[in-house]
Amino acid sequence: LVDTTTVPPNARQARCHSGLDSAECTTLRSLSRFLKLCQKVSYKQQTNLVLTDGRILVGAIHLGKNVMVGHLAVIGAGIHMGDGAEFSHTSICGCRVTLGQHAIVKPGCGLDHSCEIGERSEVGSRSYVGMGASIGSDVHVPPGSVIPRRSRIRTQAEMDQWRALETKELMELRLQLAQRIQSSDE
Repeated sequence: LVDTTTVPPNARQARCHSGLDSAECTTLRSLSRFLKLCQKVSYKQQTNLVLTDGRILVGAIHLGKNVMVGHLAVIGAGIHMGDGAEFSHTSICGCRVTLGQHAIVKPGCGLDHSCEIGERSEVGSRSYVGMGASIGSDVHVPPGSVIPRRSRIRTQAEMDQWRALETKELMELRLQLAQRIQSSDE
């Protein structure tokens, strides 16, 4: 694409992509300017959500500069995405979710209503963050994690501790299940 601000008017036609007519070139230049503008400014838009009882919930979507919302991602009313935040493809978030600056939500995640992900934090793929849960800044949530509702994980050390406890509990449950299966076979 050609930046038309530095090209003299009579040279614009010659510098356009080959095979495109002048209207198509103008459209491409306009799109290029729009995309550059989107990188510089925040974005605010309204969204509607129809509830099962027929009420309509209207909420703003706040997108900071240079955010990325992936293909087939679903974002709810009232989301706030800080500058540089990424919400990957096939992920889903509820209403009033906050993603801090440069927070990353990997593919296939579920963020329930009113949860918060801190700045520069990352939620691993196929993870679930429960309603009202809060993940602090600079915390990496491992893939496949389940963060219960209203949990508060402020630091990476707390995340590591919680993950170790979760792993131990899962191992105990698997052992109990294996024992039940074995006793039912006898």
